[in-house]
Amino acid sequence: MKDQSFELQEDGTVIFCVIVNTLHEIASWIVSRGKGCKVLEPIELKERVIQLAKETIENYE
Repeated sequence: MKDQSFELQEDGTVIFCVIVNTLHEIASWIVSRGKGCKVLEPIELKERVIQLAKETIENYE
């Protein structure tokens, strides 16, 4: 992904900022990182990630 930046936080976490073409493009990448990644904003992306994660869980129920 192009147009990205990283900001190391005092607690050791990293804020990752990136410009993408679609929310789906980044949502799939975020879900593939599992619990090691958390969306702070935008809310639309957070909701898409939640939806994808729920769909993944349904595959195993």
